[in-house]
Amino acid sequence: MTRKEAVSAAISALQGNFAAAEKLREIEEEMPFVRWTEKGLCDCVEQFMEEQGRLPTLTDCGRRAPMPSHATIMYVCKMPASAWLHKKFPRLYVPQMTRRRALQLAAQAVKGEVKKKLRELAAELPFTGWNESNIRDGLEHFLHEHGRLPQKREYIHCRYLPGLDVFRRQYQMSRTSWIRLHCPDLVAAAAGGARKKRDSLQDFAAEYLRIAPCCKREFDRRRNAALYCTAEVVMRRNGVRSWKDLLRRCGLEAAAPPALSSALPREAMIDSVITIIF
Repeated sequence: MTRKEAVSAAISALQGNFAAAEKLREIEEEMPFVRWTEKGLCDCVEQFMEEQGRLPTLTDCGRRAPMPSHATIMYVCKMPASAWLHKKFPRLYVPQMTRRRALQLAAQAVKGEVKKKLRELAAELPFTGWNESNIRDGLEHFLHEHGRLPQKREYIHCRYLPGLDVFRRQYQMSRTSWIRLHCPDLVAAAAGGARKKRDSLQDFAAEYLRIAPCCKREFDRRRNAALYCTAEVVMRRNGVRSWKDLLRRCGLEAAAPPALSSALPREAMIDSVITIIF
């Protein structure tokens, strides 16, 4: 389970606490937290107020955790730190729910691996860069979506994966060496990718014959959710671009339900329309 999945699972446990649930949704949207956002800056001020019992001053920026530096505020908010603090946090400001507090409340409401992941997130606040945990999260999420580990070009275009320079600059090793060292379980899971692709096509064919759907949407609606994934996932894992190509790949093109125009003669279709209208 990735930490993003843990946050998603915990949101339902805090539906009674709207403020905490809203903070968890913010966390879910911004993961894997590789850059500053204005919401992240505001949360740092909230966290400072929770820990120190007062509003931060300009002297606190960049000197006392978790306050960001003047340069960070200027870069993200396009205004000096003094103007931004005065605009967002007036003298009579009432502290709001922080992300750390929301994660702590969620950790109290859940158990098992979800609790462990939420505690890891709370310990890393504020989130400002790539680390071993969120790199692994991105790799695990990609493996879940595609059934394999990402290729070189995909590190450049995928938002939740680090750039190739991160491995060289931070860890002084290549991406393949880093993955073998830190994620041997993901390497082992990816090694079985070919078998999973073959099995997914076989399982899809069996489920298709059971349902006999007329389109991808009907298949997804009627499939056994406890046993099988969506048609889109099967297509992505096997490099198939369309529903027709997927049926052809599984040898199901001949078994596809006939269209209405070919199933009924023209006269029968007209009689059916008249019957429905009158």
